Amino acid sequence: MNRKTFLQYASAGVAAASFLPLLSFTKNLKSSDYFMGDKFLVIKGQEWLFSFTIDSDLLSKFKETSDQTKEIKLSGNTETDLVYKADSIIEKTIDSKNLHFITFSIIKDKLTSENFKFAKDAFGKEFIMEVHDKCHAVIRNEKLKVDLPFRYIKNMSSDPDANCFLTSACVFHKGLPDDCAELMILRNLRETVMKPNPIFNQLIAEYNVIAPKMLSNIGDSENKGEILETIYSNLVLPAVNLVEEGKNEEAIAYYRDFVQEMKYLYL
Repeated sequence: MNRKTFLQYASAGVAAASFLPLLSFTKNLKSSDYFMGDKFLVIKGQEWLFSFTIDSDLLSKFKETSDQTKEIKLSGNTETDLVYKADSIIEKTIDSKNLHFITFSIIKDKLTSENFKFAKDAFGKEFIMEVHDKCHAVIRNEKLKVDLPFRYIKNMSSDPDANCFLTSACVFHKGLPDDCAELMILRNLRETVMKPNPIFNQLIAEYNVIAPKMLSNIGDSENKGEILETIYSNLVLPAVNLVEEGKNEEAIAYYRDFVQEMKYLYL
């Protein structure tokens, strides 16, 4: 496939995503025992997704929580996530606000020397996350001052398909079986075309991070049916048609640019 054709399909994905509705909320969201946040950053010309999930136990029972619960990740243009771990926490009440100051340090033994140097230069060896309970989080150090708004998550599922907006659009919205033709075609594309190709590994990794968060935001909205219908009609069906025509790379480009637009609306 030549570059001109590839860009045509990429543009088609963006155009199709323009029909996505905005989230609609008229009711207060209910809080839960999990706080989830994310932020896209551009560091040295590279896009990074700063992703974190804070268990309520991390704030109230810091010493008893597992090491895994204390970790947060940055996903970007490397094969390995940059992982930071909470070392300590201080709770303060300032101007009637309940604040937690969590110190995170990079886990060096999970990184190559090259990735460790990049993380240290780009984000710092450690930083402090200032958590305003049920409101927002801020990261402060000499390199970053990043606002990280929370979302309140009701259920944390270990089943990846339960956190997939493609599955939600087909199964939970359209009432199709989990092994419907649409999902089987897209899953086959992921397993046989995308996973074996390192070029697409980052796209899969990003989807695994952002899909549950977007789905949670969509699920909390009052117009979730309208949104899922648009995803089915404007993303699932066109991507499936491209695959059936033997245009796998075009389908991936279409999907990538459609989801890029979704990030601006639903994260």
